[in-house]
Amino acid sequence: MNDKQRTLLISTPYFPPHGGGLERYAYEIVSRLQENFNWRIVVITSGKKKDKDSLEVLNKLTIHRLSYDIKISNTPFSFKWFGKIKKIINDEKPDLINIHMPVPGIGDLVALCAKKIPIVVTYHAGSMLKKKFICDFFIFIYEKLFLRFLLNKADRIVCSSDYIRESFLNRYSYKSSTITPAVDSNLFKPSSEEKLFSSTILFVAGIGKAEQHKGLKILLDSIAILNKQRSNIKLLVVGDGDMRVEYELYTKQLNIDANVIFKGRLTGKELLSAYQATDIFVLPSSNDSFSMVILEAMSCQLPVVSTKVGG
Repeated sequence: MNDKQRTLLISTPYFPPHGGGLERYAYEIVSRLQENFNWRIVVITSGKKKDKDSLEVLNKLTIHRLSYDIKISNTPFSFKWFGKIKKIINDEKPDLINIHMPVPGIGDLVALCAKKIPIVVTYHAGSMLKKKFICDFFIFIYEKLFLRFLLNKADRIVCSSDYIRESFLNRYSYKSSTITPAVDSNLFKPSSEEKLFSSTILFVAGIGKAEQHKGLKILLDSIAILNKQRSNIKLLVVGDGDMRVEYELYTKQLNIDANVIFKGRLTGKELLSAYQATDIFVLPSSNDSFSMVILEAMSCQLPVVSTKVGG
């Protein structure tokens, strides 16, 4: 048997410490491949806007963070990436490439530079169409041309839910599989202490323009209705983004600013404490493929209220 250490190159638009379900999913996959199967892991991801590229080691993971020039919606991009990515692939010589989608840009360029290296695409969402004419025009062009090139080139496609595999990616069912995400139940677990009901609701998601589909505005409207009936309702908002100030002002307009606490982005034990300290988890998404935070809440034995959309 050949004991040569294999190298996996993973491409993801963002990577920890950047928060989000895709980022945590990618980190858990690569860290376990490294720990349990002795893979050498190299990550290509975006860095800071108009800054220097960085090369760092995080828990033995080699991470190339490439600075970007522009960001459209949640998509960072730089025209300098092609040459940089090509050099990284030539230097690192991966045996396998895993591209996490659907955010355009970095993954498409990795596929262009991959040559004959096997590619596995992990797809985390359905179509990106937003029902906005101008925006949808460019998304349509991307999904019909550039994304199709990537998916055609992929040797295998991993879908995070049957919803993705059977709807948006149904034409690739011959080479796709559904492998749903999971959470570490040794980390996300209910509190050992008896919980006293306190009418506290928890919401966990990004609160930027690109994450409006997570439904925080709908939840704030609901809190305003509940507040007329029960003034002791509390909502903990865990997450951060470029709409935080706007949401905070909206709570004042609804006269519920005393009922809503914006905790910012939490990770690790702080995030676990938020799950353990609240009474119910609510995520009123209008579009979602497979929500990691719902799994985390369930693992902590929190009752969950969500919407019947996507996966």
